[in-house]
Amino acid sequence: MYRNEPSIVRPVIGIAAALMAVLTIGAAVVLPARLGSAPQSPALAGARAPSLEEVAIVPGRIEVIGVRRQAAADERRLAAGEGRNAS
Repeated sequence: MYRNEPSIVRPVIGIAAALMAVLTIGAAVVLPARLGSAPQSPALAGARAPSLEEVAIVPGRIEVIGVRRQAAADERRLAAGEGRNAS
């Protein structure tokens, strides 16, 4: 009788997949967070400080003008057989 012996390949592939997932999360999330929070020298800290400036948005108002043809909507509805008296 043939005995089904478990293969070592499946557990190895599962462990490799788990390790790749951990490496991917580390490279995509943890590493950028650690690099972004590195301490800065006082000279660089002043150069990177955000500055606030008042700006004018020209034009101060945007007008959108549109024309809707009611007749076009009525024509489509009548063509589809959805008239007012249709039941």
